[in-house]
Amino acid sequence: MAALAWAARLVLAGVLVAAAVAKLRDRDGLPARLEALAVPAEAVPAVAVGLPVVELLVAVGLVAWPSSVIPTCVALGLLILFSVAVASTLSRGVEVPCACFGGASDEPISARTIVRNAWLVALAIVGTGSTAGATELAVVVGTAILAAVTILVLRALG
Repeated sequence: MAALAWAARLVLAGVLVAAAVAKLRDRDGLPARLEALAVPAEAVPAVAVGLPVVELLVAVGLVAWPSSVIPTCVALGLLILFSVAVASTLSRGVEVPCACFGGASDEPISARTIVRNAWLVALAIVGTGSTAGATELAVVVGTAILAAVTILVLRALG
């Protein structure tokens, strides 16, 4: 199972690097995207600068300290925080572009954004090594069931 945790950490690190680089490339547009996600106006400048830096640091930590759960827990916290912001924005009926990958996409946030984040949360949990007591078959079957449920939910959402 250690290989599964390592693979999860590598994928998560790759996603975080891609997100950070996209945000850095979108320095001019990122503040407006953050404001649209209800980040308080006074915090937007610090978040616009700090978030990509934190994402890069967490990505480095995931790879550099494979036996530490701290980077995966920080990644988990970031993903949950962003998911809460997305859910809050969606509950207000506001349609805003996703700030996940900076200006790389103007696709608005949706339930799909939350589903994607849920998968990333699952990856972060696997990356902690929490599957160490599970058999490979249990992990594969559990993942297959989650994938099937995700596909059904996405189809139902249109």
